[in-house]
Amino acid sequence: MTLPDIEIVSAQVHQAWMQSKLDQGVASTHSVQTFGEKAVGLSFNPSGDDAVANCKKEFAAAIDRMNALRERPECSLEVHRMASIAITEAQTAQMWAVKALTWRE
Repeated sequence: MTLPDIEIVSAQVHQAWMQSKLDQGVASTHSVQTFGEKAVGLSFNPSGDDAVANCKKEFAAAIDRMNALRERPECSLEVHRMASIAITEAQTAQMWAVKALTWRE
């Protein structure tokens, strides 16, 4: 029997869950934010811009996947390092993406 890749299934479930939260107008159903939600500052959106909220949620999901990867017991030091760099780079990309979304000429 071949089982589906847990990372792919997890990402799909998370994406569907995040979309259902967005559809309901809920920023987060967690009483405590996920690591990714904290990392992108999901709760900070003073303008209430939907594009900013969606962008931050997408980056939060990617960061959560990398955080889960580096927390695996079998995670090597090199994979941990790469996941940490990916998290840092995702945070940087998210900040530039929000800047692009909110830029006014």
